[in-house]
Amino acid sequence: MCIRDSAGAGVVLGQMRHRAAPGFRLRLEIEILREGAGGNRLAAEHDAVVMRGIAAVGEQQPMRAGFAQFFGHADHGVAHVIANGAAAKSKAAEHGGGFFDRPADDPARHFRHTGEAAVELHIVEVVHAQRVQFHLSLIHISCFSMTEPQAGADPKEFICAARREGDEWVISGEKWFSSNARHAAFFIVIAMTNPEAPAHARFSMFMVPAETHGIKIIRNVVAMEEVEELDSGIHGYVRYEDVRVPLDAMLGGQGEGFKVAQARLGGGRVHHAMRTVGQCNRAFEMMLERAVSRCTQGKRLADHQFVQGFIADSAIDLEQFRLLVLKTAWIIDTQPHGAARTHIAMCKVTMAKVYHDIVQRALHLHGSLGATHETPLAAMWMAVPQLALADGPSEVHKAQVAKAFLKNVQPASGLFPSEHILPKREAARKRYAHILDAPEVAA
Repeated sequence: MCIRDSAGAGVVLGQMRHRAAPGFRLRLEIEILREGAGGNRLAAEHDAVVMRGIAAVGEQQPMRAGFAQFFGHADHGVAHVIANGAAAKSKAAEHGGGFFDRPADDPARHFRHTGEAAVELHIVEVVHAQRVQFHLSLIHISCFSMTEPQAGADPKEFICAARREGDEWVISGEKWFSSNARHAAFFIVIAMTNPEAPAHARFSMFMVPAETHGIKIIRNVVAMEEVEELDSGIHGYVRYEDVRVPLDAMLGGQGEGFKVAQARLGGGRVHHAMRTVGQCNRAFEMMLERAVSRCTQGKRLADHQFVQGFIADSAIDLEQFRLLVLKTAWIIDTQPHGAARTHIAMCKVTMAKVYHDIVQRALHLHGSLGATHETPLAAMWMAVPQLALADGPSEVHKAQVAKAFLKNVQPASGLFPSEHILPKREAARKRYAHILDAPEVAA
């Protein structure tokens, strides 16, 4: 069964046969490749998803089993993917053929999910507990239902709540911009269960089947890249009217909703950044081709200095961003959990700006054609504002980066900054007075 998350990415839950053995535990690791072109949300239906089962026998002898053997590739870290395959992922749709048709050594095949304690793994536990049989031939879409109409993404302002009644949780409240609501097989709902607790511990996460009584989709909200006349909006304004779910529908523990969500969001933000590297590279290649193909004022676009400036700025922006994402992935692969938090925030902020700048330049060089839906650039451009908002607005992440650098800095001890030159000069004169006052130096 494939479960698609709020970004259109998928989670494959497969029933895997294995021999029971002491210390044997089975965990699902997800590989996601977004094959949709141009950042169009409707292209989410074309996402290719691979499931890899990881079997660990004891603590000393990890081994990879199940579908890893089927796909025939070794494990690759996030850094390997970015170094070798980001551009390949973004251009998958250009070359035709499905993800499963790619050769085993194609770096785009080796996209490793970074949030190993992510929401999907909690879902696996719950679904297994309910003894649901999984079939790879079935496809299901999930809805992530967190933000609220009066609060946006600020959890301190959330009011949708879940109260316990006997052996059930009863969810009441409204949620805004709930992804894939109209198509979802189940909803992942963040609801307040501990109203007196600190903000980060007030909420719990629930998995709610879509057919549960009391779920009302007030309307399907049409985003800018969707068409209102076609009723193509996939984000829902949802009301939960005393929606009842069993106690084991809670993902994680009570009050751990954001802990569970953050385990996924960190890795998810890096995935956004990885895809953005590929999309920027695609727009940059379109820019280069256009520059050498089109003539104006008697010479190629490529021979105009303004265009050369576009190309140089784009190349520099893309390389800086790619290396930032690569370093972030390296930290995730090699350092303890949480060590990459600041760098993940840096990626989140930078990707929106770099994507905006490169796509705008590429679109501009394509003239009126770039402003139509006859190239991927229009869809890319319409995705720009959402990229700055998805998984938290850029301003929140900027503040997080600033706080991370400020927290260990001590204030200057005196009236002037510690790098004030005058006292440093005086200290240097005192330190080397025996040299400066020597007769031969004075002479």
